[in-house]
Amino acid sequence: WNRACEELTGRGRVEVLGRHLAPELVPEEWHGLFADEHAVPPKAPLEHRWHGPGGERLIESLAFFIPGRAGDRILVLVGYDVTDRRRIEEALESRVVQSKSIVEVARAIMSSLDSHAVLELVVDRVRELLGVSRVGLAVLEPERSTSVIRFAASRGMRGAFQGLRPLHWRDGTTPTAILKRRPVWSADLLNDPAFDLTP
Repeated sequence: WNRACEELTGRGRVEVLGRHLAPELVPEEWHGLFADEHAVPPKAPLEHRWHGPGGERLIESLAFFIPGRAGDRILVLVGYDVTDRRRIEEALESRVVQSKSIVEVARAIMSSLDSHAVLELVVDRVRELLGVSRVGLAVLEPERSTSVIRFAASRGMRGAFQGLRPLHWRDGTTPTAILKRRPVWSADLLNDPAFDLTP
């Protein structure tokens, strides 16, 4: 019971020696190893979650037997904290997916004359990357237009959404967010004095 075990569980060596801690510390799939003297531990490591004083950690554990002096077997459990490594791997995978999406959209922009198809591709990739169910893509209207933006493509929105034409920059959360270049939110949009909604 080394220092890493103490840090992960918040329990010192004196507190745990002589206690049966298997139900708390090892994956449920391995509980049979303690009851069956003929059990064979899996050869591959097993990932499981450990809940300790520092929060939830991802542990990669390996179990094996060594012969004991009395002819019995001693079960050895080795656990590695792989939480940080897994976070780095997931972040790297996410960056790879982002990069592929950017390249795909860039190729479409350079090779396609169909701007609508390109915008449709953009909303699809944005929805995948952000993991959201609804996406709307707005484009700026020319100054001579009566509206400031129009929605050129969307996914998961009601049919009428794409027909919305905000007439000025306080005409809803989307035009305000575009103007201020930051997320904009309202608990009660219809009665919020920060906005001036047209009918």
